Amino acid sequence: PPEVAAPEVEAPAVTPEQRQRLEQAERHYRGGKAKEAEALLEALVAEAPQMAAAQVLLANARLDQGKFAAALPAAKSAVAADPGLADAQLALGGIAQELGEVATAVAAYERYLELAPKARYATTVRAQLRSLQRKLPAP
Repeated sequence: PPEVAAPEVEAPAVTPEQRQRLEQAERHYRGGKAKEAEALLEALVAEAPQMAAAQVLLANARLDQGKFAAALPAAKSAVAADPGLADAQLALGGIAQELGEVATAVAAYERYLELAPKARYATTVRAQLRSLQRKLPAP
């Protein structure tokens, strides 16, 4: 019998209200209020885990507060929600690097550079990547 492709599962749509809450959290974050942003984002990602941008911002808000171990799951969730989101790869790379997870950081940075080779942080990431690659065990 011919193979039948499994239907693709559509991610639930983000509501306008959820978008507004994300924008509010972004304003807090940009205003230096990472803790306030984190509180808003925790509630938002609890109800809309597929919102990669909210997961990235949550990871960054936690990172800014030095909560590296708490930031890692948010960064991983962001990558899982949208593997093509360069900012998610960048967040994962930075957090993994802080936690000493060199292989994870290298993979995330490499993917970031594939997705955004001319992005604002690309030059810095290339330098970090070269440094991290020297720490990896030989294949």
